[in-house]
Amino acid sequence: AERLTNTAKNFQRPMLVGVLTREVGNKTKHHFNSAYYLKPDGTILNRYDKIHLVPFSEAATLRSISPALERFALNFTELEEFFNLSPGKDIVSMNLGNYRFGVLICYESIFPELVRANAEKGNQFIINISNDGWFKNSAELDQMLAITVFRCVENKISIVRATNTGISAFIEPSGAFTVCQNEQGQFKEIAGAWAKNISLCPATAISGPSRTIYSQWGDYFPLVCAVVFMSLAVLSFLKSVQAVS
Repeated sequence: AERLTNTAKNFQRPMLVGVLTREVGNKTKHHFNSAYYLKPDGTILNRYDKIHLVPFSEAATLRSISPALERFALNFTELEEFFNLSPGKDIVSMNLGNYRFGVLICYESIFPELVRANAEKGNQFIINISNDGWFKNSAELDQMLAITVFRCVENKISIVRATNTGISAFIEPSGAFTVCQNEQGQFKEIAGAWAKNISLCPATAISGPSRTIYSQWGDYFPLVCAVVFMSLAVLSFLKSVQAVS
């Protein structure tokens, strides 16, 4: 906490930083993958805890089944232990001046329901911070960016991806995006700082005029399509049975 506070004071800028959080109660202990938002004077303004944990490496997937199975699985990883984190519960809104933004951590930006929840909250843009070093210089980095583009279009909202190894990018509500790259044109495994203007959504709730059909109705349309498809399939099967009999 002191290190974070001093860094914000030195640069005199608001900071959004990924930190592991430990909460200890009388008989409980929880760990969270968190993002802390600090004022330029180092004061902690807000915190977001990652909701959608990565199976096995973050969530207590194997331990809940069998501790022995978890120890066996560790033999096939480079980890000393699985983190067994607790999931966060709520989407948050943070203020940057007069603007509201939400936070997503790591691969949360690929999940439609989480981006939609930010739109429902009235957040005007989203900052997605991610440790993509697990993927090294591989196609997973490109895939994460491509999937995130769809989330922006679905909800007509900008997402800023800030990653340690790439691909960092500014994505517009239209799906247009620009990536952070060095003078050699590399956009993976590079270092540096980057600033760019983004489009802001009006600070309205999900029913506002700027929101998309998906933002307002979510997955109802594909669910209705699935029900219609299954109904037609059943009817076709029954007709074929009657024809044979």
